[in-house]
Amino acid sequence: ANAARAAGPDGMLIAIDSQPRMVETAARKAEAAGLTNVTSAAATAGHLPLKDSSIDRAFLIAVLPEIPDRRQALAELRRVLRPEGVLSISEEFLDPHYPRLARTLCWVEEAGFEVVERSGSWWAYTLNFRPRQIDTNSHVGNHCLALGCQSAHQLDLLRSGPIRGWINRSFTCQSLSIAPDRENLA
Repeated sequence: ANAARAAGPDGMLIAIDSQPRMVETAARKAEAAGLTNVTSAAATAGHLPLKDSSIDRAFLIAVLPEIPDRRQALAELRRVLRPEGVLSISEEFLDPHYPRLARTLCWVEEAGFEVVERSGSWWAYTLNFRPRQIDTNSHVGNHCLALGCQSAHQLDLLRSGPIRGWINRSFTCQSLSIAPDRENLA
């Protein structure tokens, strides 16, 4: 209800859940609250029924670790968010699937977002992200794209002087592999 009110009469809140029963519940609650700017849809996080660059803000509340294919879901969110849009993720310790803040940062930054705001504490936090743009006018940005970097996090690792050349370029958050490049040690 708060998000729908914040969107105002000219804005729209789109509630999406993979479970039709949850979609029906959200629709009933919106109707009971007299909210006319709320629509609901059943869909998976990996296949959102939205156009490219069509939304200003996406909320994930205690759900990211429960999504079977987080990479696909985050890629979809990046696709539907406007370049200046915000992805807001909240997690709390009481959730049995609670991820530590550092894990959430890693997942989302690896997907091509940059954190712009943090609030809360270790047991309940909210992180706001924006899609990170790789500067294709720079030599480093083009090099990163040529190497297959998918995110600004990977670009930042390539840029950092002390470990340049030490990065196994196929790393993931689950297995960050930094091994010395023998040629660069000389």
